[in-house]
Amino acid sequence: MIHKLSKDYSLVSSSVGEGSARRIVVTKPERITALTTEQLSPKLLQFFARHFALPMSVFEPPALVLHQLAVCESYFAIPPKMNSFLSAVIDCGGEAAFISFSTNLEKVMIEKLQSTDAFQTFERADLRDQYKIREVEYPLSKKSFYNETNVGGFYVSIDISSANFNALKHHNKELVLGFDTFPDLVKSFTPLELFRLSKPFRHKVLGYLAPGKQIQITKFMMCSVARALLTANVITPREVICRVSDEIIFRCESEKEVKVKMAAAEIALSEQIPQMRAILRLEAFKLLGYRVEWDTAATTWKPTDFFLREFFSEESNNFVI
Repeated sequence: MIHKLSKDYSLVSSSVGEGSARRIVVTKPERITALTTEQLSPKLLQFFARHFALPMSVFEPPALVLHQLAVCESYFAIPPKMNSFLSAVIDCGGEAAFISFSTNLEKVMIEKLQSTDAFQTFERADLRDQYKIREVEYPLSKKSFYNETNVGGFYVSIDISSANFNALKHHNKELVLGFDTFPDLVKSFTPLELFRLSKPFRHKVLGYLAPGKQIQITKFMMCSVARALLTANVITPREVICRVSDEIIFRCESEKEVKVKMAAAEIALSEQIPQMRAILRLEAFKLLGYRVEWDTAATTWKPTDFFLREFFSEESNNFVI
């Protein structure tokens, strides 16, 4: 019991002696004031990679980890993410305290969100009539968009920003404690920036709030998006390459067509579903595919395939990562 409490409060405990002379010594570790990537343990590096959904699978030896981070740096904006992560670990007082804090934060947020009257009502509610759509209107894709067949193509995507959060907010703002954004919600629990930035953390916390109903709502919302695009003749059904519960992607034949479709989609969304426009993300991109050998000298480590969206920038009038 004492050892468990010591761990929960980031203290160090050890048993000394035997029998009636046995004692437990509890000490407080020295607080760290600085930390570098090289000093992170494999456990923390794995936490970092999962927190930001990085395509990393090997977390030791250190040289290999640094190599993976260097490969990812060009594509995943590693430095600001790592700075935020290191700051959080330092502010918590070290590895054990950080991991304990992260676990407790998830628990506290989930318990608070589940305890509201709004959630109790939401959990019991039958939403089938309120968010009813015909399957033919928005059939979900059975195959992942991320495959070699789609690499090199030009696409326009429309998705719901922070979809699970905005689905709950759309149904009843009290489900998210009255906040407008997920970062604002997290900020009410902790000042640490790290947890506001993490998509996996958002999914983990909100995943305990009737996720099936969240999908039901986002699918209903995306059906409205698809209907707006089809009604305005922005797209045809055959141009749609992917439909998931919170995103629709359609193919373009050239960069010129990308610009035309983007402009037409903006008009259709703004005019036909203006109440949703603020939470919809409209982006054009080219899909890139990478196959990275983390360490060519070691046969035990398999190469990692990952895909990236090279987004169209209006400022540079070109596609950039």
